[in-house]
Amino acid sequence: MKVHTVLPGTLLTVLTLCGCATTEEQVIVGFTPLNVATANEQVTERLAPLHIAARDGELATVKKLLQQGADIDATSSVSGSTTLILAATAGHESIVDVLLDAGAAVNTADQVDGTALMYASSKGYVGIVDKLLQHGATVNLVSPKDHLDSTALTLAAGNGQDAVLALLLKADVDADWRTARDGYTALMLAAELGHGSTVTLLLAAGANPDLKDRNGNTACELAAANGHDAITKVLDDFYLAQGQAKRCRPDSKRT
Repeated sequence: MKVHTVLPGTLLTVLTLCGCATTEEQVIVGFTPLNVATANEQVTERLAPLHIAARDGELATVKKLLQQGADIDATSSVSGSTTLILAATAGHESIVDVLLDAGAAVNTADQVDGTALMYASSKGYVGIVDKLLQHGATVNLVSPKDHLDSTALTLAAGNGQDAVLALLLKADVDADWRTARDGYTALMLAAELGHGSTVTLLLAAGANPDLKDRNGNTACELAAANGHDAITKVLDDFYLAQGQAKRCRPDSKRT
């Protein structure tokens, strides 16, 4: 797995998908898992039958339980996950459809203030994100309880989920929203983590490359510090197209 150099003072949370080979494509920006351990015990997450069916992709069981009056918006005992959050996180689009049609609350958050839209955006589930937006999911909700102060936009950008990002950018999302703790924008995350096409998409949508994080770093500096030469070229070419001088590689010749 490629190791990214994060400039001092940043609070970027990088997690790897469990049970997978450690390749760069499997690096994911996401929520810090809720710590349910105490000094003397391990608290067990209790899930209702509807939660389990939604999480495991059991469509027929979900429909049956809803017909029997199961509480569609009940939350799990520890993480506070709803049935919709579990289905969206697992990528079960058909179940998300059923839940939304049955009136599931679309913006309910779990214990780290993560919503179904945030989890689906982080994993690139385009169809689910589209359906959530159509049913009123709020794109600018913030998860202040995770280490990144995430939004759906920053999660999509940090994971290079361009198709999802394109949907969010059409949904009146704030392209230059900044995290409260470190002042990161979606563009900074994409630049630091090496997602060149995501950087291009954000620039085309009007994201401001001149913004600085709380340590005074721009997207250029974050990309350069992590050795992402292709991204520094994208940013330099953007500045040149605007009639400005290079910012990322001022001493290099344009090729």
